[in-house]
Order: sequence, then structure tokens, then C-alpha cells
Amino acid sequence: MTRSNEIRQRGKEALRSIPGIVALYEFGSHANGTADEWSDIDFQLFSEDVDISVSGRCAPLLAIAPVMIEWTIVRTENAWASTVLFADTSPLCHLDIGISTAGSFVHDSMLSESRLHWTQKARYQSTGMEPAWFAPEPGGAEHAMLGDILGALRYVKARRRGQDLLCWKFFSALANRMLEAAYQVRVHRDRGFGKPLTSHEHMQLRKALSRAETDDLASMIVTSDGASMDRNMVQLGHALVKLIDEREEISSTCRTAVMMLLTWIERALLDQEFNDALS
Repeated sequence: MTRSNEIRQRGKEALRSIPGIVALYEFGSHANGTADEWSDIDFQLFSEDVDISVSGRCAPLLAIAPVMIEWTIVRTENAWASTVLFADTSPLCHLDIGISTAGSFVHDSMLSESRLHWTQKARYQSTGMEPAWFAPEPGGAEHAMLGDILGALRYVKARRRGQDLLCWKFFSALANRMLEAAYQVRVHRDRGFGKPLTSHEHMQLRKALSRAETDDLASMIVTSDGASMDRNMVQLGHALVKLIDEREEISSTCRTAVMMLLTWIERALLDQEFNDALS
């Protein structure tokens, strides 16, 4: 059994014990039979009470495997979703897990593309554990930076599958975030996250940089082929982390988690022996 299928099988049973949960659906490639060795796992749980379910998720997640990182995708009154990375497991084999109320828009719109694994009567016993892993708060610099690095992981997956246009999507997104971080450090430190630079802001950034600094940034963005894009993707990741670290006080836990992922990405893209072992 592959590690991905091992995580899936454990998850299907362990997640029953999340309080308030009444059903588990699976989406994506594992559900439609197109999964490969680089596929992640997509679970959607439906709950009688999302707040209670989210607060009781920790012990069931640990019953699947030791959790290393959790990155919140969305949190609203009726829905929560996160990307969960497990220790001693390829970061490509992560779990995307959602919890929402039955009858919500998420529930209605996704049923046609899913596989129902089970339904049950809701349980309400919970250990009340807090996450013992790195789980940055949404809206902050650490959450934004981790999201950018997870985008770089998706680049690795797209490269493995020969999806060149998708590679460009993730590459350009990281390049834009790196320029945004450079603007925050050199021009306007109070500028928020997640909004691409305007033409005027690009001009302001150019004026704030020396010729050598501009050339360095340009060298990471201009690519001529897949190999140069791979090298630049790694350089962009390191440059982004350095810039955000200059702008914000980043915790040692965040820095360790991000650098571990960047090291894995670098090996997956540039170390042929490691790359062959992934195949």
C-alpha cells in the first residue's frame, strides 16, 4: 500500500471521531480514479456544528499520522478548510480537509463530483486538544508566507506531471509575491498582503532599488526553459522568505517549517537522484 493510500484509509476511519460529524465525502483524483503517486487527498466532512468539529479535530488528525503543519484555507461561520502535512510523509501527499454544515453551498455544489464514504449519527465526545503543530493564524505574515511555499509545492507536482502551463501559473504567482514583499520592505512597510503591485507601485519599487538589485530580481523572473524556471523557482522561494523576514518578526517555528519545505522543493527540482527516487 502506498503512503497516500495508507493516509486515506486511516483518515476515513479516524475522522469519524471528530465531534459533530455526520458524513465524509472524498473529492479529487482519488475519488474519480485518476490518482497518481503525486496526488494529494481531498476530504470533505459535514457537521451539525462546525465550531465544535473544528475545535475537536486535533486528536483524530493525530490518529492518522503525526501532524507537522496545518495551513488554514478558509474559516467562516459555516465552513473551515485546511491543508495538513504529515511528518515522515512526502509533502505532495498532504490532506486537504474541509468541514462545513450539511445543506450549505459547499455541500450542494460538490456532491456531484464526490464519493460518499460513510454517514453516521453525530458524536460529541472530544479531548479539547489544541494543535501541537505549526498552524499560523490567517491574515498574518507567517500564514501568507507558508501559503506561498505551498504554492511552490504545487509547482513541483505540476512539473512531475508535465503540466507546463500550470507550472507557469505557480511560478508567476510566487514571482508576484516576491515583488510585493520587496515593495513592502523598500517602499511601504504597511502595505497589506495578497494584492499584486499596480503599475505605479512597480515604478516606485524600481526607483527604490539600485541597478544591481533590479538585475538580481529580474534574473529570478526571466526564464528560457523548464530547467531555468525550476532553478528560479527555488531562488524566488528563498528570496521571498528573506524579504518577509526583514519586514516581519518571523518565529523560529515558522522559519524551521518553511525552510524544511524549501529544502524539499529544492531537492525535488534540482537534485536528480532525489528526483528519480520520487518517481
